[in-house]
Amino acid sequence: NYTGPILVHSSLSGVGKTTLLRVLLDEFSEDYETVYIGEHNVTPYELVGIVADDLDIGKSSSTKMTENKIENHGLDDVIIGIDEFGLNDPETLHSIQFLNDFGAKVMLTGMTSQWNAIGSLGSEGKAFQRRVSLQVQLDPFSFEQTRKLYQRRVHGVLDDAPDDVTDVSLEPFGEDVLRTIHDEGDAVPAVMVAAMNTLLGLGAYQFSQDVAEPIDEELAASVEYADPHADV
Repeated sequence: NYTGPILVHSSLSGVGKTTLLRVLLDEFSEDYETVYIGEHNVTPYELVGIVADDLDIGKSSSTKMTENKIENHGLDDVIIGIDEFGLNDPETLHSIQFLNDFGAKVMLTGMTSQWNAIGSLGSEGKAFQRRVSLQVQLDPFSFEQTRKLYQRRVHGVLDDAPDDVTDVSLEPFGEDVLRTIHDEGDAVPAVMVAAMNTLLGLGAYQFSQDVAEPIDEELAASVEYADPHADV
């Protein structure tokens, strides 16, 4: 039912936009040619040039000539993922619409503030916002999702992992420590994972030094947590 670009956005950094985009591109890579664009604030020429190079079409010396080559190649079996779009140029919006009009399926990720700012570009920005066929706003995790996040990461490195991920023990954290990480990290996956890694590193160091200090809520609250509220 694709009719126009799909947008994944959030007011929080580290909530999983890029991860989701890469997973989707990987999932569809057997049936489609996929293009990932991770450069921020690309110009129209850079945008179509990356697409042309990734599809082995080869870019030309101008945006228009490159678009003509892409049009002749066809884009019916192409998915283009544009990460952290930061689009502040109406011409870049036109290039994305060109790719969409000639058959490519376009997925965008970005901060909610970036998406709202597109409307301030005037009629071109508002028209582009209307063309977006689906918006998905990623929210912070529930505590149950945080628990599964930890269990999945541990499950992936266990030599004798249980069949069910939910059977993985929360050790060396425990329920209260995990809740502290969840609360201190604002339930943002990337922030929580960084804190988990720090705490596991501290635990491993203590173990190597024959120090039997537990990883408790106080220690969990004392490590540094990144601020995900970059969009505020």
